[in-house]
Amino acid sequence: MTLRPGVFLSVALVAATGSGCYRSAPQPGSRPTSEVATSSAANPGVERCEPQDGRRIEIHAGTISCAQAYSTAASYDLQGEKYQEIGLFNCYTGTAQTAPMLLVCSSGGVEFSVFRA
Repeated sequence: MTLRPGVFLSVALVAATGSGCYRSAPQPGSRPTSEVATSSAANPGVERCEPQDGRRIEIHAGTISCAQAYSTAASYDLQGEKYQEIGLFNCYTGTAQTAPMLLVCSSGGVEFSVFRA
């Protein structure tokens, strides 16, 4: 796994430790909804939520519903401070190196990132 400096080091650590915190992909024939994340073939272990309001969320670790992740991300003030506490989550905006990612939120063993859809 090759990572650019400063990009999701915690994801690499979680994947390397084999903590088993990733949810499994939906069963064949099921349709993903805003409540269900689907696995990405390009990024095993990363689960993608269906786009909403011009945003797309990828869940990297832990257990969180797409609705909870979207609700948390919607509370982030893009005009405010870079680092913001939203409920139990610490969220921060990306850099030029992490583009097109808009922001990352993490809390305990849960981490997700937000992109433009």
